[in-house]
Amino acid sequence: MEHYIIDESSKLFKLISGKKLKSYDKIILDMEQLNDEENMVYESKLNELHNACGCELGALCCFISICVYLVFSLMDLKTSNGILLRNGAIVFITSALMGKIVGMVIAKMKFKKTIRTLMAKLGEVA
Repeated sequence: MEHYIIDESSKLFKLISGKKLKSYDKIILDMEQLNDEENMVYESKLNELHNACGCELGALCCFISICVYLVFSLMDLKTSNGILLRNGAIVFITSALMGKIVGMVIAKMKFKKTIRTLMAKLGEVA
């Protein structure tokens, strides 16, 4: 894979323009308008958001949903173990998928917001 080196605003805008870029594993920010510290801060933030997979939110949703499911299943002790296990598995898988998808969407929104903030700092319009 290649690095995506951003040294001008047009390359920064391509990240959020919707155009398909080559796959890249790391974003390298080298803007002359920013000092080295700002370049490093924005570079790490962009890379973190670009590589976000939604696993943290997916795991959190799984944990919360299983805890809630256990509380509700303890209230209804007449249900058989097979049905409880089946429903628990459905709740677990559904919450994991929903959490992962929501986590990825939030990361993409934060990625675009960070780029727009950076472009505004550089005096460009996104």
